[in-house]
Amino acid sequence: MTSRAKLVHYILISNLIVGGLSCADYVVEPPSNTINVEEPPMVMNPADAEVIPMEECFAELCDGLDNDCDSLVDEGALCACSEDNSCYGGPPDTHGVGLCQDGQRECIGNGEYWDECFEWVGPGEEVCDELDNDCDGSTDEGALNACGACGEVPEETCDEIDNDCDGSIDEGALNACGVCGDVPEETCDGVDNDCDGSTDEGTFNACGACGDLFEEVCDGTDNDCDGVIDEGTLNACGACGAPPEEVCDLLDNDCDGVIDEGTLNACGACGAPPEEVCDLLDNDCDGVVDEGTLNACGACGAPPEEVCDLLDNDCDGVVDEQGCVITDIDINDDCVTVSCPAAAPHPIACNFDFRGRDPRGCVAHTPGQSDVYLQEGNDCGAGRVVGQLICSNIQGMELDESNCPINKTEAFYPNRSRGCPSTD
Repeated sequence: MTSRAKLVHYILISNLIVGGLSCADYVVEPPSNTINVEEPPMVMNPADAEVIPMEECFAELCDGLDNDCDSLVDEGALCACSEDNSCYGGPPDTHGVGLCQDGQRECIGNGEYWDECFEWVGPGEEVCDELDNDCDGSTDEGALNACGACGEVPEETCDEIDNDCDGSIDEGALNACGVCGDVPEETCDGVDNDCDGSTDEGTFNACGACGDLFEEVCDGTDNDCDGVIDEGTLNACGACGAPPEEVCDLLDNDCDGVIDEGTLNACGACGAPPEEVCDLLDNDCDGVVDEGTLNACGACGAPPEEVCDLLDNDCDGVVDEQGCVITDIDINDDCVTVSCPAAAPHPIACNFDFRGRDPRGCVAHTPGQSDVYLQEGNDCGAGRVVGQLICSNIQGMELDESNCPINKTEAFYPNRSRGCPSTD
């Protein structure tokens, strides 16, 4: 109903009330100028201003609505208000069905006229929510998916169930081998394991066969099919087998970068080391000089000849083993000449104690002679020479510090007595 039509309608109703007339006593025909003939007949739902199409119009009722879609409310159907203020603006066969429910209206005009019906709910578009939205007595009709539920159909998965309810099981979900899950990995067994139409692809070894490669051996053949022959099997000399044994020839026979290693003798040369000879050198390079070549006395050459001197001259462990005569002459004097007897005329040793403060001592002897001169210091009589002169029938070595030691810091062994320090 337009605003102008509502105003005219209200004025007419007010005149009826003022004149004391009721809906039964007087029927008001709407003025011809209250309807715009250029507009199609329609009815407005007061609650939410929903436009109701012409085909949903029906006979006017006294319910506060424009039932016949002529833009007038309750025209020709005015009646007294009852105690029931509920109202419904939808098709009668949908009243109270599904979500369709009554609204509320207010009685106006001193209790003689129902105002428009508000907050009633009429049929709507059916949606999938387990409710009867279009109030036809059915729920979710035309809104359910192929599986009879709301929403999108489930995606088909490989589980031997028709998940998307299209009558086919696992369509588009099977692998190339026609089963669920990943295709098997291709293995080298003469079978198309991954169902791609090829057998053993990508599984052959470098030699074009199944299984592990052959181990490379030194035989002039590429056993492991890597394009290299005998790799890792050649010896250091680049040939098969063990490397040659190193020999002492100034060559690197075993190809280890070292010449003659392990073949040189102790002297660093080929062959046996030189034989040790007595020359104060380590001839055989064993760290020892003249070993096995020294005589019994620890020197080179033949051992000294044994002489009668109370010493083991030839170092055989026996002293004077030729049977010489030994005579001892006791001495206790200074600046004295002592002579060996005719039976043992050769002085061979002495055992003297040069007593006195002078630091000098002297033993004078001419080889081949039997006389020996003894002197302590240069002041005869200030000191004494005490001990024995040893004489033999076999001439020995000259008297010296080895066989006739002098216990002074200055020792003299001249051939004659004048070689001793000058006496005062």
